[in-house]
Amino acid sequence: MLRQKNQSVKKPNDPSFHSIPVKLTTTLRNDQFLRCDTGLREDRILICASDEQADILQDAEELLVDGTFQIVPEISYPLYIIHGVFRDHGIPLVFVLLRQKTAETSKRLIDETAIVAPRWFPRPIMLDFEQSSIRSFKAAFSTILLFGCYFHLRQSIRRKLQVGRLRSNRTQRNPLSPISLWDVHTRTSQSTMRTNNSAEAYHRRIDAVFDCTHPTLWIFFEKLIRVEKNIRADIPQVCAGQQSKKRKLNERLERRSLNLLSNHHQDTS
Repeated sequence: MLRQKNQSVKKPNDPSFHSIPVKLTTTLRNDQFLRCDTGLREDRILICASDEQADILQDAEELLVDGTFQIVPEISYPLYIIHGVFRDHGIPLVFVLLRQKTAETSKRLIDETAIVAPRWFPRPIMLDFEQSSIRSFKAAFSTILLFGCYFHLRQSIRRKLQVGRLRSNRTQRNPLSPISLWDVHTRTSQSTMRTNNSAEAYHRRIDAVFDCTHPTLWIFFEKLIRVEKNIRADIPQVCAGQQSKKRKLNERLERRSLNLLSNHHQDTS
């Protein structure tokens, strides 16, 4: 019996691979998926987005930027996902593999994303508290509104309760992040997002699709292309007016927070 020839592409042996096989650069519909590969360099950037994702990126009401590490390739390329809030749904729009996370790579990522989506002008963006990303977005878009994730803020406070202690001369250091970045009063009163929970929920969903940790780079792209197929199937339903699913517990907590804001001076004793 003849042994079937293995059609898979040989995996790269080091992070400095030369190029990505053509069959891994398109969607299952043979549309362009790999949008940017900055080539052989220490700060290499790979950006993936379909035509539909790029279109929604230009119309999204709000963006969330978050990273995941469990499904990233074994040659150490962290995955960052730009999610867009479109018609009250969180939709993954851009997948980015970065070798480094510096101010320069953040700037390059913004520039390359603007090429993918020329009408992209970010509205409010929720992100973590990495200063390189914050500075890069502010430099690229002077009027942008940036918000830190409230969940990450609480995590940081728990870990570093003593960061804000008084100096010996009884003065206090300036905060690492301005109040506008982490204040959630306005966002609560407007019933807008305070955390990136929707992005975290999607990370769990994509983990289930991959069903493995730290795959080879080529397997990573094969699975990411399947993920894009699922996203493409969801988009028409969102455009047709499908309501987003909200847990009843979250809705109750949201109403409670709004009630506290409206009645914060009342005696609750």
